[in-house]
Order: sequence, then C-alpha cells, then structure tokens
Amino acid sequence: MAADLDAPPPLSLIGEEAEEEALRLAMSSPCIGVCELDAVSGFCRGCGRRGEEIAAWGIFSEAQRQAILAQLPTRLPLTRRRRGGRQTRAPTPA
Repeated sequence: MAADLDAPPPLSLIGEEAEEEALRLAMSSPCIGVCELDAVSGFCRGCGRRGEEIAAWGIFSEAQRQAILAQLPTRLPLTRRRRGGRQTRAPTPA
C-alpha cells in the first residue's frame, strides 16, 4: 500500500505548537484583532469580552463560550469606541 504524499502529516508529527494553534482556530471566538480594554466598562472594544474572559477563553467549555457570546451584543455599546486616529483628524490652524 503506497503512502498518500499529498496528505498532511498527523498533528503529533508537526508538534505541540501546531496542535494548540489548530485547537485555537477550531474554537469559537469573537476576537476581531482590536484588543483594547475600555477603562470604564472593562470590556474589550473589539469583542466585548472582559480581560479575564479573554485570558481563560481557551480553557472554557464550548457551553461557557456560547454563554459569553450571547452577552456580547449588549456589552459592545457600553465601550467607548475610538472614532479614528491621528491620521483622520483635521490639522489645527496655527
């Protein structure tokens, strides 16, 4: 029986880091890459999670993650989202 040369190697052959990355990608996450906690509400301005929820996301069960995901639509309006950076501001007259 010939080996399938196009098949990816098993995760155990790639290494622990790749295995962890595959697990991270497989779990549901609201992260959009805007990781900044609002000082007033304590929620991330990008995803709406609390810092401790973000830190423990990988060890939460899928049911725990889904419960938090259900709360995010009410949390995000509580964050003070930034409206553009320095590049979008008009220069002040001298």
